[in-house]
Amino acid sequence: MLKFLRLKKPFNLKYFDSVESTNDVAASFASQGCKPWTIVCANEQKKGKGRLGRKWISKKGNIFFSIILKPDLKVNYTPQLNFVASLAIYDTLQPFLPREVAFNFKWPNDLLLNEKKFCGILIETSFIGDTLDWLVLGIGINVLSFPKGTIFPATSLKEMGCKDLSDESFLQRFLENFKKYFVSWEVEGFNRVKRAWLKKAYRLNENISLNNEVRERTETSEENHDVLEFTLEPDEAI
Repeated sequence: MLKFLRLKKPFNLKYFDSVESTNDVAASFASQGCKPWTIVCANEQKKGKGRLGRKWISKKGNIFFSIILKPDLKVNYTPQLNFVASLAIYDTLQPFLPREVAFNFKWPNDLLLNEKKFCGILIETSFIGDTLDWLVLGIGINVLSFPKGTIFPATSLKEMGCKDLSDESFLQRFLENFKKYFVSWEVEGFNRVKRAWLKKAYRLNENISLNNEVRERTETSEENHDVLEFTLEPDEAI
């Protein structure tokens, strides 16, 4: 069980049976000066959340955790950590998935198996002026169950045939992979991470729609147009 997992330094695991949101707990710890690489993990979230205030269904048997980080970066660079985390999740899960299962990254923060969402990433930050005070990177993974009737189809690791990977082994392997990519990103910059992410990008070079679920209708966050279409090119800065 994750509650009994012991991690090597610099990682420090704080486990809870049930919380409102692991991101909220981690943000509270971070604002009180908690050290980076602290991981808040819970068996259940009562008010799990995704982008744009959406609800993340957080039933027991799935994985929910948030990592406190304090990198030296400007506000417009924080989304790059979505890509860092995505690569780490791919490296962690790929050896345990059937060969025929397609693994893709869906911009900006979702991960797909056979074109169905199984994982989401949520970054929340606190800045003092232009200086980052702390960053919380939250991850939710559908391990055993997934919500039905969603606008974008969902799935779980179980449904996709992921075998022989316990929650404890997943978290340990993920943290090792994430630390590796994180250090590379800090030292070498974003280009290497971006190139690796684009190799698994969902619907690359296709026109896609950004649909924001607001009161059961689609709209953009800044304009009143129903649908915003764009093309993501391989060399485009993300």
